[in-house]
Amino acid sequence: MDEMTKGTSQGVNEAVQKALKNVQFPASKQDLVRVAQQNNVPAPIVEKLRTMPGDQYNGPQDVIKAVQQQL
Repeated sequence: MDEMTKGTSQGVNEAVQKALKNVQFPASKQDLVRVAQQNNVPAPIVEKLRTMPGDQYNGPQDVIKAVQQQL
Protein backbone atom coordinates (compact mmCIF):
# COMPACT_ATOMS: atom_id res chain seq x y z
CA MET A 1 0.00 0.00 0.00
CA ASP A 2 1.18 3.50 -0.69
CA GLU A 3 0.83 6.51 1.57
CA MET A 4 -2.59 7.51 0.22
CA THR A 5 -4.18 4.08 0.50
CA LYS A 6 -3.21 3.47 4.12
CA GLY A 7 -6.24 5.50 5.15
CA THR A 8 -4.51 7.03 8.13
CA SER A 9 -3.56 10.59 8.83
CA GLN A 10 -0.13 9.30 9.83
CA GLY A 11 0.42 7.89 6.35
CA VAL A 12 -0.65 11.16 4.78
CA ASN A 13 1.55 13.12 7.17
CA GLU A 14 4.56 10.99 6.24
CA ALA A 15 3.92 11.43 2.53
CA VAL A 16 3.48 15.19 2.86
CA GLN A 17 6.63 15.47 4.98
CA LYS A 18 8.55 13.64 2.23
CA ALA A 19 7.04 16.03 -0.30
CA LEU A 20 8.17 19.03 1.76
CA LYS A 21 11.79 17.93 2.14
CA ASN A 22 14.02 20.92 1.27
CA VAL A 23 11.11 23.41 1.06
CA GLN A 24 11.88 26.85 2.43
CA PHE A 25 8.84 28.48 4.02
CA PRO A 26 6.87 30.56 3.40
CA ALA A 27 6.26 28.78 0.11
CA SER A 28 3.76 29.08 -2.70
CA LYS A 29 1.62 26.17 -3.84
CA GLN A 30 3.63 26.11 -7.08
CA ASP A 31 6.88 25.80 -5.10
CA LEU A 32 5.42 22.93 -3.05
CA VAL A 33 4.33 21.03 -6.16
CA ARG A 34 7.70 21.57 -7.86
CA VAL A 35 9.71 20.35 -4.86
CA ALA A 36 7.38 17.37 -4.34
CA GLN A 37 7.96 16.31 -7.95
CA GLN A 38 11.73 16.70 -7.48
CA ASN A 39 11.45 14.52 -4.35
CA ASN A 40 9.75 11.77 -6.42
CA VAL A 41 6.60 11.89 -4.31
CA PRO A 42 3.72 9.67 -5.54
CA ALA A 43 1.39 11.36 -8.02
CA PRO A 44 -1.67 11.28 -5.70
CA ILE A 45 0.21 13.36 -3.12
CA VAL A 46 1.39 15.83 -5.77
CA GLU A 47 -2.22 16.16 -6.95
CA LYS A 48 -3.38 16.84 -3.37
CA LEU A 49 -0.79 19.60 -3.11
CA ARG A 50 -1.86 21.02 -6.47
CA THR A 51 -5.53 21.17 -5.44
CA MET A 52 -5.08 22.61 -1.92
CA PRO A 53 -6.99 25.78 -1.12
CA GLY A 54 -4.90 28.93 -0.91
CA ASP A 55 -1.68 29.91 -2.61
CA GLN A 56 0.83 30.56 0.21
CA TYR A 57 1.82 28.37 3.16
CA ASN A 58 3.85 29.40 6.20
CA GLY A 59 5.02 25.97 7.36
CA PRO A 60 4.65 22.20 7.10
CA GLN A 61 1.68 22.09 9.48
CA ASP A 62 -0.27 24.45 7.20
CA VAL A 63 0.32 22.10 4.27
CA ILE A 64 -0.55 18.95 6.22
CA LYS A 65 -3.78 20.55 7.44
CA ALA A 66 -4.74 21.62 3.90
CA VAL A 67 -4.09 18.13 2.51
CA GLN A 68 -6.00 16.41 5.31
CA GLN A 69 -9.02 18.64 4.63
CA GLN A 70 -9.18 17.06 1.18
CA LEU A 71 -9.40 13.47 2.47
